[in-house]
Amino acid sequence: MDIKPNVFIGSSAEGLPVARLVKKYLADFAECNVWDEDIFEFNKSYFETLMELLSFYDYGILIGTADDLVVSREVTTQETRDNVLFEFGLFMGRLGKNKVFFMKEKGAKTPSDLSGIALPVFSREGDNLEQQIKERCEQIVKQIRGRSNIFEGGIYPSIPLAYGYFHNSLLPTCDYFLRSSKVIWKGQEKEIKDYHIHILIPDDLRSDMKKKVELAKKRDTWSPIEVPVFFPRSYIFYVQESKLDLNHLALFDIPTTLNSLHQTIDEFIGSKQLGRGIKEKLVEGREIRHFQKVLKYLIESHDETKNFITTEIIDI
Repeated sequence: MDIKPNVFIGSSAEGLPVARLVKKYLADFAECNVWDEDIFEFNKSYFETLMELLSFYDYGILIGTADDLVVSREVTTQETRDNVLFEFGLFMGRLGKNKVFFMKEKGAKTPSDLSGIALPVFSREGDNLEQQIKERCEQIVKQIRGRSNIFEGGIYPSIPLAYGYFHNSLLPTCDYFLRSSKVIWKGQEKEIKDYHIHILIPDDLRSDMKKKVELAKKRDTWSPIEVPVFFPRSYIFYVQESKLDLNHLALFDIPTTLNSLHQTIDEFIGSKQLGRGIKEKLVEGREIRHFQKVLKYLIESHDETKNFITTEIIDI
């Protein structure tokens, strides 16, 4: 299961056709919300809702169409709507310059602060608008993927949790198997020939990770197996009894460290309701995805682990 990044798409009312094209051409890569899709809540100002949304999206794309005729110093120009520029500044300040894109209509005047910065530009003149937007979206996706191994910490602990889980559990286990081929199953020492560790990451954090382990144990007939990494301490993984093969040992684990991530999200959002709203879903999906991305990067960066561990986001 692949959890897609969340993208906020902002525009003026006049720019909505362009915003919807951007959503269309990012659909395979991201979960996109255009600003008019029930994002703004009743009984709250637009500014208040925007300030809350800043923490819940991975990326922002603001569409700067030439909507307003403005006379300044006796010069008439076509300019982008003020609120779009304001939202661009808000998202840039929260997410950083590498995660926010200003897609500008050709001929639209923008602030001098953006002079000299390469922007994705399009023109609404002619009949090839859709092709232009498609190409700009492809460029944006390429740029995002080019930075996929650069991790920027945020207010949630998914990144340090992944580092801790890898260095405190996975790496020591793989180091141990370089020196030894013994495990303990049902109190007896067993010799193995090779192994693989499957990390199962839940696609939601609503229930306790230990309960998810219990459910997996019952469903897949899991039983614990000890890897005696440090004497007298053993790390506990799980095997499927019905498929146990000591020649090709398959070890399973669900990171119970994700419990603290769930608690942090609850504390930050302060949700007292039953069920999950859009904020909970956005944050939860992003942090699960960050946890997996960091793990994958660390696994591939170490010779001891890169051929012996896989990660998968699943419904448990």
